[in-house]
Amino acid sequence: MAWIEVQQSLPEHRKTLIAAELLGLQAEHLMGHLVRFWLWAVDNAINGDLGDVPTGVISRAAGWRGDAKEFVDALAIAKFLDGEPGHYVIHDYDEYLGKLIERREAAARRKKEWRDGRNADVTRDGTRDTEETDEGRDASVTTEPQPTLPNRTVPNQREKNPLTPIVMTEREHQVVEALRSVTGYPSDDARDLDLVRRMAADFPRVDLLAEARKWSTYKLDKPLERRSNARSQFRNWVQIGVDKGRAVLLSAALGRSNQSAPAEDRMAAWIKHQNELLDMRDPTTPEGGAPPNA
Repeated sequence: MAWIEVQQSLPEHRKTLIAAELLGLQAEHLMGHLVRFWLWAVDNAINGDLGDVPTGVISRAAGWRGDAKEFVDALAIAKFLDGEPGHYVIHDYDEYLGKLIERREAAARRKKEWRDGRNADVTRDGTRDTEETDEGRDASVTTEPQPTLPNRTVPNQREKNPLTPIVMTEREHQVVEALRSVTGYPSDDARDLDLVRRMAADFPRVDLLAEARKWSTYKLDKPLERRSNARSQFRNWVQIGVDKGRAVLLSAALGRSNQSAPAEDRMAAWIKHQNELLDMRDPTTPEGGAPPNA
């Protein structure tokens, strides 16, 4: 089983912060995309050369669900990729994966030498032991039955395939990422997607992305505790916001008509919107405009 080296400086590295800023991500979320991309490259990009691999394949290999060109451009600007559009090379590929390639080649040589030695099966005087039995079989070949052992290198096919991907829409992905920006939030793709879709059905007029961002901001001063049920808290937050008329509705949602705008413009618009929310909050509620039981 292959593995790759991830240095401890990666979360705060200049390249990581640049790419994260361009894509509007937390650094740790970008790291997940990078590691997934590098793992894919172990078997699919010989010597780090991506050749004519389309941007869509690169972004899919990294688990990116947004605009493929935007993702690849960000990696290139941050110098995670060298080259030019249409022919990229993974930066410093040999430095991180060269040793793995060398180990694979060495292992292949050892296996070949072992097989060659086993097949030779020579005697001390250099002649091959081919003594025949009464049945005409090579005496060097054993006929003793061997027990069949389970193959432990593949998942149990009777179980649900653990590698089945969780597919989210871009909007669902943004809501989930906003929830996961809360310190201590228990990330789980299946549960998070189920929560978002159930809430979208129960609160069809509410902008869940805006509410998730409001809740994550509130949690800066009211962090989750170890036994907190984060998903229930977010649902209660939205329910109380609806009951008190404070929930952001889709008719006023930011970004529904300007998703194609540059990331910097969307970020500026979102900050302006958050300031407006703070100006309009009910002065009788706790700081941040949060429901008291959220």
